[in-house]
Amino acid sequence: MCSSDLNFIGGFTYTPRDWISATYLLTAGDFGWIGKGYDHSIVLNVKPMDRLQWILLSDLNAIEANDGSNLQAHSVVNYLIYSIMDEVGVGARFEWWQKNSVSYYEVTGGFNLALLPNLMIRPEGRYQWGPGETASANNPAGVPVNVGLFGVDVILKF
Repeated sequence: MCSSDLNFIGGFTYTPRDWISATYLLTAGDFGWIGKGYDHSIVLNVKPMDRLQWILLSDLNAIEANDGSNLQAHSVVNYLIYSIMDEVGVGARFEWWQKNSVSYYEVTGGFNLALLPNLMIRPEGRYQWGPGETASANNPAGVPVNVGLFGVDVILKF
């Protein structure tokens, strides 16, 4: 291993009250086949009421790819989750994502259904758009823009 293969991963969480926390995570150095660079995430988690939770997530990426190109990306994501009961929750998400000065957006609404203690099903509807993009265009991550989507996640814990 030479010094150019090094990578740093670290972070910390600050919890001033039992209903709020802030987390900072950092990765810097060699990202292998992707390239070299810097990536950090900041997460603010607020639970003002027993059944209501708001999460704010911000990511920043600055990567020099192995092919010589550069990636500058930033995102801000807002989550609002309300637990109707222990087994059922409803949530919404709004995301702004910018890559190399081009912005993309998405808004999502859905449910969290905990059918068993180790099984959760999460159906969601999403609309994503990019100003000035055509309906058939893809954003830089290859995701279609100016379209509505429906999806379902199934999470099985074991």
